[in-house]
Amino acid sequence: MKPGIHYNMPARKYHADPAISRSDLELVEKSVHHYLTKDVKHTKALDVGSAVHIATLEPLTWRDKVHVAPVKTRTAKAWVELQEANPDITYVNEDEILEVGAMRDAILAHPKAKNILQHGRSEVSMCWVDKDTGLLCKCRYDFLRDDHEDGIDIKTTEDASYRKFYWKSVGTYEYYVQFAYYFDGAAACGINLKRLIWIVVEKNNPTSEKVAVYLCPMEVDRYSIEAGRVIYKERLRKLADYYKDTKQWTGYPLDIQELCEI
Repeated sequence: MKPGIHYNMPARKYHADPAISRSDLELVEKSVHHYLTKDVKHTKALDVGSAVHIATLEPLTWRDKVHVAPVKTRTAKAWVELQEANPDITYVNEDEILEVGAMRDAILAHPKAKNILQHGRSEVSMCWVDKDTGLLCKCRYDFLRDDHEDGIDIKTTEDASYRKFYWKSVGTYEYYVQFAYYFDGAAACGINLKRLIWIVVEKNNPTSEKVAVYLCPMEVDRYSIEAGRVIYKERLRKLADYYKDTKQWTGYPLDIQELCEI
């Protein structure tokens, strides 16, 4: 992928591109070995999450991209063969398609969320060269508004309440690192975002009342963004150091590590 903004890039092409994503850096945090040997597997969470994105952001064509598998489980031979033969299709089972439709309907029935998802482009990919390491990086916005002030991300979760989302999800899934990575990626591509907005929908019996909208304003939450920037920059340097000497140990530290007193 060349540096810059890429519209209408198929998800498979984006994920196959060797540029480094934020999720790649989560693997680097474990060890460079985990990143080098990554194997993206289809799980219910990933497939349903992807299907919700497609159904919500591409309402006229989502049925062409999300299909119901003829079997229940992802490990079944028929499912595996079907997915391998049709890599551009997201497969879910007959129960999950109902969940996908319900979450999509909940988001689009929420007046604020529906309004936010207008006047923009969906699935916007960006690629840039990190100036400190020279490594090629990438990110993908679920939705980018035409004014280039807001980048939107759709999340599915068990609990969309402020307390759980902010104090649990943001920390556990390192969304503050995503703040920094996505803001910096957009800036490197010539877009100075003002806000990153999350539309969060609960998975269990979703309704518009179980949708919450949160935003991270660049000018207000600089502390979180800077904290995330320090983390992702450290991981990029770790990976860059490996490429300078590919014979070095790439796994967990060889030294015996002392655990802190609990």
